[in-house]
Amino acid sequence: MVKAVIFDMDGVIIDSEGLDMEVKQALLKEFKLKISKKKIIEKTGETARDFFAYVNKLNNTNFDVEMLIERKMSLQRKIFRDKLRLFPYVKEFLRELKKNKVKIALASSSRMEKIEFVLNLLRLRGKFDVIVSADDVKKGKPNPEIFLKAAKRLRIKPKDCVVIEDSVHGVRAAKRAKMYCIGVTNTFSRDKLKEADLVVESLREVSV
Repeated sequence: MVKAVIFDMDGVIIDSEGLDMEVKQALLKEFKLKISKKKIIEKTGETARDFFAYVNKLNNTNFDVEMLIERKMSLQRKIFRDKLRLFPYVKEFLRELKKNKVKIALASSSRMEKIEFVLNLLRLRGKFDVIVSADDVKKGKPNPEIFLKAAKRLRIKPKDCVVIEDSVHGVRAAKRAKMYCIGVTNTFSRDKLKEADLVVESLREVSV
């Protein structure tokens, strides 16, 4: 029985992956760091901490990761204010879950600072029973820690949770947490999300 739905944020609730690519490429250019667009896409779903640690290693540099993250957040705020949008049917689906007394969690690889900015910007404050961010875990996706922590805070067993994800790392983390996973093809193609139990093109295809 489904007792809780755990959402990823970027690429599931908010149409941000293209904007995130824009921000990352601008930041990498600013610091003269090199990484292919393909590799950036492959790292989708990881924490910013893991991403920039990888970039440092790839470029044999030693930039302060916290500084890079703060700079990324500054660029994101400027771009998100003008361009960020919700994916279709997000608010309707959240209302349907609430109406049917299904618990709702947000489990995002983003930091809480970004999550709060997004929720306030798009008027989603108070829509989630539990929020788990990159600040709350030691290991990011594809490690299952973030989803297991969300289930624990909801006081619901993992087997009674459904995760909605858009990334390969996110789907893998959900399955490692022993949760049912719905993959949404907002970022990756259907074949890339094949580890998910169900793959859909939009939240319109999902109901209680």
